[in-house]
Amino acid sequence: MEELVYGLDRRTRKLCKLYFRIVNYLQPDFFLDFFPSSPCYRFYVTAACKKVSYHQINHEFSFDDVNDKEHLATKCCVAHIPLTNNYQDSVDYVLNNLSSDSVLVLEGIKKDKDTNLFWKKLIMDSRVGVTFDLYYCGIVFLKTNMTKQNYIVNY
Repeated sequence: MEELVYGLDRRTRKLCKLYFRIVNYLQPDFFLDFFPSSPCYRFYVTAACKKVSYHQINHEFSFDDVNDKEHLATKCCVAHIPLTNNYQDSVDYVLNNLSSDSVLVLEGIKKDKDTNLFWKKLIMDSRVGVTFDLYYCGIVFLKTNMTKQNYIVNY
């Protein structure tokens, strides 16, 4: 895939590979890509899972943007949200409406003081289970029946 998608910086390539691995493992029904910084994410996600329904969201999010919105709350979903724009509302909306089998990936968790504080509050949120701090992105599993734990990983 590196030959097909070229010209990416090192961090973007690492994130693409991470999204590929997550989607390949979970085989989700939906991938919600909020304000993507690179169009390459779509390529990696759809290569990892042929059945995934990829939705790129470039404006204020509403479940009306998703054709199968009635199934979204019961299906496995991966949501990618960079901590830019109006990220607090997007994250809150996603946490309230996705199934417990879903995973949320947040980019830029240590970008500045506000995003770092937001990440720390999210770790303590009752709607969140296990979290992984990869320094420049965070992975949030919404299964609350798992023992709440935050792992710090050098990725």
